[in-house]
Amino acid sequence: MPSRAIVATSTGGLDELQIPHHIRILRLQLRIQGRRLLDGLEVKGSAFHDWMLRTPGQVAETAPPSQIEIANFFRDLIREGYEEVLVLTLSSRLSRTYEQLDLLRNAYAHKLKIHLFDTGMAAHAEALMALEADRLLEQGASMADIVAHLTDLRARTMTFLTVGKLDYLMRTGRVSAASGMLANFMRIRPVLHITEGEIRPYAKIRTTDRALEGMLDGVHEFAQGKPVDIHVMQGGVESTNASLGRLLLDRHQMFGHPTYAVTPVIAAHTGPDCAGVVVVRRA
Repeated sequence: MPSRAIVATSTGGLDELQIPHHIRILRLQLRIQGRRLLDGLEVKGSAFHDWMLRTPGQVAETAPPSQIEIANFFRDLIREGYEEVLVLTLSSRLSRTYEQLDLLRNAYAHKLKIHLFDTGMAAHAEALMALEADRLLEQGASMADIVAHLTDLRARTMTFLTVGKLDYLMRTGRVSAASGMLANFMRIRPVLHITEGEIRPYAKIRTTDRALEGMLDGVHEFAQGKPVDIHVMQGGVESTNASLGRLLLDRHQMFGHPTYAVTPVIAAHTGPDCAGVVVVRRA
């Protein structure tokens, strides 16, 4: 019976990846019109994007797993024979999930050794780190060695994204209301990046195509002339997805590249018209 496991939060989108893995998923919550839904399980990305496009005035709230849900999750792992787990969470500056886990893990220390790792990331960047942790665990690496490797990988990873409007990030407090209102008034399509665990402005651009080009400029700047791997994230607006695909083909000669949808909890913050790239500098 296996005694060690990797756990990741649902916001990485592992549910929809066609990649074999042994990762357990701890789910965040989405609340829509009084209904509580589990991210990636009870509500899928495509259905949620359709809902956002149909009801632009509605707000979906998000929440970390409750203390009861986390306790039940740990108890299930103990019953299944696990003795040690590494839990990777989305950035602690974007969610209280890490904090909730940290509050509870000592209560199970006598039966389950729980390591926490703050990825400082969100969305597909989380999945990449979890998959790497799973690969190393399968090879027999210690948890300490896996955490050291993930720490290096985190420093070599950056996410760039652009959103149609800042309304959703304003509603959820991820950007200030003043900054968002000014950007919307000036019809700016922002380019954002996740750095030091936070969503911060990278460039202010007026058109979708130029914003997408701005993201790729960010990729080149972050690459520092070194080889990189690029992973594409897409939201629900097909015209934006198509434009990003054309730019990747023209500038990077990438054809038929895989794309990854953002989960409902992530989309609740970015809105339906979101596109992004995760760039990883090779070691």
